Amino acid sequence: MSVFQVRLKKIMEDKNITAAEISRGTGISKSAISKYLSDGNKKACFDSVLRIADYLNVDPSWLGGLVDEIKPFRTPEIVSLYEQLSEEGKRQVFEYARFTLKGEGKGEE
Repeated sequence: MSVFQVRLKKIMEDKNITAAEISRGTGISKSAISKYLSDGNKKACFDSVLRIADYLNVDPSWLGGLVDEIKPFRTPEIVSLYEQLSEEGKRQVFEYARFTLKGEGKGEE
């Protein structure tokens, strides 16, 4: 089995998603998705890997076996907002997050 095949099966199982759902969500034929799942020698083109990764919200580098750490395909909105802040704004967000965690009993003592 290829790394792509193993990881595609894993993420589908984790998210309880079928080949038909991926097909509908990506526009890739159900037969192609089924072939990726059953034939370890079937290579997915780059466009297909990107479309599947986007649909499943996983990093295409992870799906394709280039990295071991699984990350989302899309950056969470909070990260995008944070990255736009000034250094002072980032410091304030950090301090507020630390304060909130402490209030939830999860922060540093």
